[in-house]
Amino acid sequence: MDTLPQATSPLVTWLHYLENLHSQAIELGLARVQRVAARLDLLKPAPFVFTVAGTNGKGT
Repeated sequence: MDTLPQATSPLVTWLHYLENLHSQAIELGLARVQRVAARLDLLKPAPFVFTVAGTNGKGT
């Protein structure tokens, strides 16, 4: 693991440090979330769905 650069280090040094913090590839996408939802038995649709909507777009 690289050591933390000094505050006055050049941008390229900081970018190199940040790019190497997590050297393993990350699996992007929703496949991991879907596997968790399946294990929690959350993929079955509910028998009833209630939709509450407002007119002002305030999220209330």
